[in-house]
Amino acid sequence: MPPKTVTFDKVHLLDRYVSEGASMGDINMDGHMDIVAGPLWWKGPDFKKAYAYAPVKYFPIIGPGLEGYSTNFFYIPFTY
Repeated sequence: MPPKTVTFDKVHLLDRYVSEGASMGDINMDGHMDIVAGPLWWKGPDFKKAYAYAPVKYFPIIGPGLEGYSTNFFYIPFTY
């Protein structure tokens, strides 16, 4: 089988640091994938509008020790 070319589009969601990871799922069940990172989710398919479902805390991107880490490491969205 010949190798396949993988492509993607980079989407810049936020210029602040809120989470170590992100997930995708259809949060509002509209048929479009949404992105979840920390306490925020971005409505797909264009990911222009963000919604907070918990208090938002911004973390420093640089710093010694744990100051450069967020307390949000990974989020798995569950939609039913």
